[in-house]
Amino acid sequence: MHHLAHDPDMPVGGERFTESAGRIALPLDNITDAVVILDRDWRYVYVNARAAALFGRVPEELIGRHIWTEFPDAVGQPFQERYERAMTARTEERFDACYEPWDRWFENRVFPIDDGILVLFTETTEARRTQAALERSERRFRALLDVTAATAWWTDAEGTVVEPIPRWQAFTGQTAEEASGWGWLSMVHPDDRAAVAAAWHDAIERRGPYHIEHRLRRHDGEWRTMIARAVPLLGPEGEIREWVGAQVDVTEERVAIAAHAADEARFRSLSASSPMGIYETDMSGAVTYANPRALQIFAMSAEEAAGHGWQRRVHPDDLAAMLEAWHAALEAGSDYIREYRLCLPDGTTRCVRKRSGPLRDAQGTLVGSVGTIEDITEHRELEARLRQAQKMEAVGQLAGGIAHDFNNLLTVISGNLELATHELPEGHAAQADLVEVTTAVKRARALVRQLLTFSRKQVRSVRPIDVNVVVRDAERLLQRVLGEQIVLHVHLPSAPMVVEADPSQIEQILLNLGINARDAILTPRHGRPAGRGTLSIEVDGLTLTTANSTRWGIAAPGPYVRLAVRDTGHGMDAATMSHVFEPFFTTKPVGEGTGLGLATVYAIVTQSGGAIRVDSAPGEGAHVEILLPRVGVVAPAAEAPGPTDGVAAPRRETILLVEDERAVRAAARRLLERRGYVVLEAQHGADALLVWREHRHAIDAVVTDIRMPEMGGLELVSLLRAEAPALPVVYVSGYAEQQDSAALRVDEAYVEKPFTGDALAEAVGRVLGAAR
Repeated sequence: MHHLAHDPDMPVGGERFTESAGRIALPLDNITDAVVILDRDWRYVYVNARAAALFGRVPEELIGRHIWTEFPDAVGQPFQERYERAMTARTEERFDACYEPWDRWFENRVFPIDDGILVLFTETTEARRTQAALERSERRFRALLDVTAATAWWTDAEGTVVEPIPRWQAFTGQTAEEASGWGWLSMVHPDDRAAVAAAWHDAIERRGPYHIEHRLRRHDGEWRTMIARAVPLLGPEGEIREWVGAQVDVTEERVAIAAHAADEARFRSLSASSPMGIYETDMSGAVTYANPRALQIFAMSAEEAAGHGWQRRVHPDDLAAMLEAWHAALEAGSDYIREYRLCLPDGTTRCVRKRSGPLRDAQGTLVGSVGTIEDITEHRELEARLRQAQKMEAVGQLAGGIAHDFNNLLTVISGNLELATHELPEGHAAQADLVEVTTAVKRARALVRQLLTFSRKQVRSVRPIDVNVVVRDAERLLQRVLGEQIVLHVHLPSAPMVVEADPSQIEQILLNLGINARDAILTPRHGRPAGRGTLSIEVDGLTLTTANSTRWGIAAPGPYVRLAVRDTGHGMDAATMSHVFEPFFTTKPVGEGTGLGLATVYAIVTQSGGAIRVDSAPGEGAHVEILLPRVGVVAPAAEAPGPTDGVAAPRRETILLVEDERAVRAAARRLLERRGYVVLEAQHGADALLVWREHRHAIDAVVTDIRMPEMGGLELVSLLRAEAPALPVVYVSGYAEQQDSAALRVDEAYVEKPFTGDALAEAVGRVLGAAR
């Protein structure tokens, strides 16, 4: 009976397949090859006796079982690949493969049948092993012939060829008839024939060995240098019966000897003209050879430097340690490198770097060392100057950073000090103390100026949003950020791309990537000049499977919205790419970026359950891809403004306050609010653009710090004034900006940190008054 059974776990349709497989399997029960039948779910529905014996299993144990579960070691091997191809493409497959856990080979023939595949396989292990043994023996025989590199031959007692010599014929190309008798001599070089014939006759007379070196023409016409040797086979009376000999091609050896002599001459020539000192020593460390440059570095003649004479130039404080390390390396046959000082006759001290390695003879015996001597005095002096310059730059950067932070602290102190002064009643005992604090703030302000002269969480509002709408709304803002030199291309699908996210954060992503792209296009780097470029934004849908979701680092397969941003900027090298998402890592000059742009994007994306990848190369621009989980709901329409009661409320002037330092921003807000202003806050330029988009018609003036991460105050104002040309502005800075008051417009003012409330309010009032 054929081995078919119904398994309770067999999928729907399995019984029909069992009937089909049974009709096929019935004639296969008694054949000598192993046969199995698999359904489309990769379960066994038939296993003949031969297959079960090979598996070491009872057929009924396999029926209904999954092949890749039963034989997991075959997963990823040719078995799986070829079986799946036959199953899906419905094509026959034939292949040999080794099942590694058993160390056995099988010839597989796979045939597609109704609802599955039939696999017929034969074990070929012994046949393969026999074939491998035969091939190994053949290789050894041929290798032996190749290793000997000899052409064997034999002649009669007089040196005449009386029967074919296959290897001679193969080497020379002579036929047996041409080589017979003394015909073989015609293949010897004409200039060598007389010597060869004479050597033969001499060996015959002596009845002794024949040995000579001569040139022989190969079948391709090339003359090869051969060493020929032969010995006579003597009869019982001492007579020569025949000669047995061999010829070895030594052309390469002779060429190598000549090349070695040429190499030796070339080495001496190169060594004599080398800018690097070269030397050789014996096992005691005595110099046996030194080239001219080595003698020049030591300021010694060859006779003076020979042996251990060179050691007289080594600085006394360095000699003992250098010799100890060098002799230890010599004895161990290991590489050696060390720097030490030389004291020259002219009184100067030079720094040298010595490198050496083991020197061995032809037999591999360690006989000494060979190495180089390099004068690195100027190199070390340059390094010292560079370290000093770096130290000063680091001190300057530290001082500048401290001054900036201290300036912000002073602004907070002075602002709150002013508020406290006004809130205390006149004559209060603390008034005198506050005066002293005010004096200390002024002194600290002077100190900050000296340092500057020396140096130079957001609450998320998550809801379903259409990414297409967010990108479309941000397009005009992005174009202003990019400027006229950069062309913006936006490609949006017709279908909504809905995600659960904070729309302001999606806008923040677009702004940060846009600013990075702009800087990369307008900054020359990696051999790419600054100039015009393009920024492309594309939105589409993407479905991740279990296989490709791992590549994105996302655990959950499913539908996603892909936001792709590509620029034609200078790109990033591998070192920069390795830090691209690190906070505070930036390639921008000091003061022009905090390195939080991509770090912020990464945080927003991952917080939203998405993933981000950056692909870039020097000179090739950057390609940023962002995946956000797609939801199956329609994004709500933007809310229309509610009805009003028709009564206008009393209006106070509204100030947009832009400051990246939270405490400074809080103090400035209180100082302005105390004077009756409505204050809207933003923590940097990009954030201010978002606030402007929501409240632009209510904002009467802007108070902005000049130096901020992501986008500075000057750039922010230029973007805002593209929409509101008459917008009043007060610039604030903690650096010695050398602001040119003549360059300010009538509706602009400049206030230096740390500022007082009166100074800030006076500037705001002045620019508002000028705009009326």
